[in-house]
Amino acid sequence: MDDFSKLITQDLIDYLKRFVKHWGIKEDDADDIVQTALTKALKKFSQFTPDSNFKAWTRRITKNTVTDWFKKHKEYQAFDDEVSSLQSHQEAFEDKETYLKFKAQIDSLDDFNRGLIELTLPDSDVTYEEIAILYGEKINTIKSLILRARKKLYNLAKSS
Repeated sequence: MDDFSKLITQDLIDYLKRFVKHWGIKEDDADDIVQTALTKALKKFSQFTPDSNFKAWTRRITKNTVTDWFKKHKEYQAFDDEVSSLQSHQEAFEDKETYLKFKAQIDSLDDFNRGLIELTLPDSDVTYEEIAILYGEKINTIKSLILRARKKLYNLAKSS
């Protein structure tokens, strides 16, 4: 436990919390998810290879915890209906009804593709480089994955 506690810094906790919030998860839930992920990391710390990247290892555990959280909270919508959220996303749409249709289409995507779409929305300040780091992939792979996710969203919109 002593070695584990030395690796847990406030910077790491803040990083993991930002990672979770980029999935559209509210502040309180993000805190709970990070706490759960770090608890899992502590339990599995014996499996951590000392020469590997601890930040990447905890990020992967956190990503899996987010996936588990979404499975348990199917009723949860990545974009909540708070006024501030609605105003920031709705600006790109002619009316509230169009925005709500778009929101429903995003919400109908699987967790992975929804996450990619949400990270690349106009009001998101996340770069492709940061997304590549979050997903542990090369930037060109991320660009391809984002393109595929956008095509899925386009096909959903076209069929509606």
